[in-house]
Amino acid sequence: MSTQNNIPPATFRNANDFQTLLTTLEELAVAALEESDQARRAAIIWSIQKLSETAAKDAEQLEAVGA
Repeated sequence: MSTQNNIPPATFRNANDFQTLLTTLEELAVAALEESDQARRAAIIWSIQKLSETAAKDAEQLEAVGA
């Protein structure tokens, strides 16, 4: 009987991916600060939160497998 891997594929898999994420988060933060429309600002902040949550989960997965 084969063992099924229930870990979803990671979006961020290596240091380069995380570096790109940090650059993207910085750019989104600047855009949010410059945005005067509250709905658009909220959408940008939501994107920052979701990217951060995904990265945190991926970092936990990488740590669990010893990467």
